[in-house]
Amino acid sequence: MIVDYIERFVRGSFEVPKNQDFSCVVLASFPKSGNTWFRFVTSNILASFAKIDPVDFHSIRYLSPEIRGNRCLEGVVKSEKAPTFLKTHFYNVSGFNKYPVVVLFREPVKTFQSYFDYMKNEQGKSYKGFLPFLNSPRVGIDSWLYFHDTWMRHKDAVFVSYDELIKNQFIGLKTIYKKLGFEIDDEVLERAIIASSRENMARIEKESGDPSKKNAEYNFVGNKDGRHGQIEDEIRNYILSSTSEVYQKLMNKRLPL
Repeated sequence: MIVDYIERFVRGSFEVPKNQDFSCVVLASFPKSGNTWFRFVTSNILASFAKIDPVDFHSIRYLSPEIRGNRCLEGVVKSEKAPTFLKTHFYNVSGFNKYPVVVLFREPVKTFQSYFDYMKNEQGKSYKGFLPFLNSPRVGIDSWLYFHDTWMRHKDAVFVSYDELIKNQFIGLKTIYKKLGFEIDDEVLERAIIASSRENMARIEKESGDPSKKNAEYNFVGNKDGRHGQIEDEIRNYILSSTSEVYQKLMNKRLPL
């Protein structure tokens, strides 16, 4: 555990942009918490102002880039009418303090179910089972707790429940942008939501590919319910009992949508 904390400290300075840009908003989320959909829909909003077409898994790297790998933000698309969201899965460190931040979080059972599937089937990681995965300090429950604990210390972070947002997309996104100081036209927002539907994202992924994927056969966007299967009650209870306190704090902090 000490080694993990040291690694986090060392890596911290390499996870933030080199130069502050006030037209950008940090989008922080633990893996498999709705980040891809959020980036896609906000990229469609930004693209409508920047006159960029189409939005796919290639252009999203400039419309909503991952900070790691492009800390200089080279080629990043910007507009005065909408912010550029910068993706990070890293913990809150001092370098993020000057940025507005949206923290996207998801119900933890769904998060870990999806994350386990992703790590095993897309990243090719080997785990002896779901429980060892949950107990891994790098990807498991301790990592989830640490991630959200650090972001709750950011004084200006806006917390958004993905589960609530996906059920109330129009009003939810409108509220998030307003909180950040932007008014998005209803028609622009409606088009972006339609363009970012699961069906449309799956089609785009199939037609133009996703350069970030290691496993070309991995179904990143489509329905994974059949592949995920059911989590045994004892595992579900283990996740809920281990995360309930922090999850409740997140729900208390969340932006009403």
